[in-house]
Amino acid sequence: MCPEMISATMLKSDADRILLYMTRSMSALSSKTFILCPYYEKSHWMLLVLCLSKREVYIFDSQQKKRNLMIKEPLNNAFRSYKRLGGQSKGTKLTWIPAQCAQQPGSLDCGYYVMRFMYDIIMNHGNSQDLTKDFSRTLPYSAEEINEVKDFWADYFMNNVEFLA
Repeated sequence: MCPEMISATMLKSDADRILLYMTRSMSALSSKTFILCPYYEKSHWMLLVLCLSKREVYIFDSQQKKRNLMIKEPLNNAFRSYKRLGGQSKGTKLTWIPAQCAQQPGSLDCGYYVMRFMYDIIMNHGNSQDLTKDFSRTLPYSAEEINEVKDFWADYFMNNVEFLA
């Protein structure tokens, strides 16, 4: 899902439109094992990984703290709407699971950590049946691992984005 569309700022300003966006995204991506949802709230990036078939949301937070995420209720409501559109009224509650993940040593790398979480999930855990079992690293990423995702993004950007003259 688009990080801008599901940000805390957008949830505050246009909740109905965001609910519709999330519901439509779930419908469009229902065949996928995971839906990656980079999420920004209170100056911090984290990754929410939605698994529709298991009714689970994994929270990848590189500064694992007890957080009352603003997106929980809207995402739960969107999931209920998605299930009802499919003719189901049972099993419409999401379970939110804090994932064990690499913890950043400083306070400025959360965006790079989210990019690295997405990269690792896509490259190494795309067929996982349970991210809590298959993704259990808590040590910080090395500079080389963070640089790898920076280089990957820079290469993609340079080769796929046309620059204005």
